[in-house]
Amino acid sequence: MNIIIIILLALILLLLILQFLRPKTNNDNKFDSLQSSLSKIESNLKEDFRINRQENANIARENRAELNTTLTTINNNAKE
Repeated sequence: MNIIIIILLALILLLLILQFLRPKTNNDNKFDSLQSSLSKIESNLKEDFRINRQENANIARENRAELNTTLTTINNNAKE
């Protein structure tokens, strides 16, 4: 039983040594990929906000025109 425990401990120690000696993965590629993805998301959000502002401006302009027409009609009806 003790031999099995010693063999398992030796295997664990060997695996730990191999883990530390193994070449590290290149995290720069992951960082560049993440940065590229974030840049795309940022540009898409900016474009969405620009379109939303434009749509809101058009809707506000249409609402002002409709309100002006309604008030003019009410004013003309009140004069008659």
